[in-house]
Formats: sequence, structure tokens, C-alpha cells
Amino acid sequence: MQLNPTSDHINKINNANKTKIKPIYILIGFVIISGIVAFIIGGIMLGKDRSHISPSEDERSQIDVNSIPDNPTEWQSYGIESIGMEIKLPENLSNKGEWKEQIIPGEKGSILCFSNKTSQGANCTSEILIIGGSSTDFSEGRGGMFTDLQGFRKENGKYFIKTTGGNEFELISSKNKKLINTNGVEIIKILGETNGTGTPQEGYIGAIVNTKNSKYPGISVQLKLSEGISEYEFDQILESLKFTN
Repeated sequence: MQLNPTSDHINKINNANKTKIKPIYILIGFVIISGIVAFIIGGIMLGKDRSHISPSEDERSQIDVNSIPDNPTEWQSYGIESIGMEIKLPENLSNKGEWKEQIIPGEKGSILCFSNKTSQGANCTSEILIIGGSSTDFSEGRGGMFTDLQGFRKENGKYFIKTTGGNEFELISSKNKKLINTNGVEIIKILGETNGTGTPQEGYIGAIVNTKNSKYPGISVQLKLSEGISEYEFDQILESLKFTN
């Protein structure tokens, strides 16, 4: 005897099939969405990892000036005419007195000084920012200072700091960074204690800069860190340095 299924039987069978198929589609959809989310998270983490990769030693150090509230493009510009260089200072520095270039005579030669204080003796002085460099023939009856330095050179992967009397010493410190700013100025940023006279005053952060001037072949920059002035602003000051001739 052959039984013919009624429409009710057919509907029940179809509904049963749909009930079995539905969880499969949900599972497939879940797998696809999970894959997309994992791909996005992986891309973000890879980007973070790459952002921490240190640049090579001689790679240019570029700073996004637009990321700083007090945009350095609006900072006050100053000229250091003796070496054909320009520097910019933030308002909380530029408003602290008259920043100017001075030539300070020694027993022989001279010191180039840019600060907001009148020099005392053969020293470049300031309580905040000091930029100085000695002439190649400079000598004075005192010990060497950070602002007497005359730039640096590199040989066989080592850095040698030039100082008075045609002398130089090897920079021995794991806490320094060689960089070239976007204006092509060669700089060694001093991040920790070094040997010789290659360390700025206590409480200051420093840098040694090569110039294009034969009389003053290098200058030193040292900035006193305070609540209003941080290493970040110091980096911007170094970034602003450029040759004007």
C-alpha cells in the first residue's frame, strides 16, 4: 500500500531541514566575521611593532611639527650670523630676556655665544639655554667647558669630539644619538653622562652641532630641563637649526 504524503507532512520536513541548515549559516558567518576582526587587530599590532623599530644611526630624524600645540613654525627666529645659522625658540624661552649673539675674547681666539645673558669673563652663560663654540685658535686659562667644543667627526664607526688646541677625544657613552635634521644639520644629541668635556651642566640636556664655518666649526647646545621646557621642546629646537648661507 503506497502512502501519499500530505501537505502537512511536506511542510514539517521542509521546516526540519531549515532548522538543521540555519546553525550552519550562523557558524559560517561567525567564522568569517572572526577572521575579519583578527585581520584588523593583526594589522594594528603590526603597525605598533613597526613604529618601535629604531631608525638606522645616520637616518634623518624627522619630527611632525603639526603634532605640537605650540607649532614651531610660529616660534621666534634668531640669526647666529657668525656661523650663518638660524634657530627658533618657543615663546616660553623667547620671552625671557634679549637673546643675542656675543663674541667673547679669550687669551687667544674667541668664543661664539648665543644666550639671554651678558657673558661673564670668557664663559657663555645663561640660566636656561646656552649655545656656544670656540674658535679653532681659542685658549683660556681655565678648564675646558661644554661650550668650548668645536663639533665632531666620525671614523670607523666611532665619534670624536673636537675641542680646543686642536685636540679631540672619543665620545664614550651608550646614551647619545647621531642625527641629521630635515635642514641637513649634523647633530649628536647627548642623552647621558659622557667622558671628557662632552657632558652638559647638571640638570641640562645637550647636543653637539657641526657648522659650515671654518673659524667656529662646531657649537654646543645645552638646555635646562624644567616644568615648562622638556626634552620634546629641545628636539624641536634642534630641528629648527638651519644654515642661512
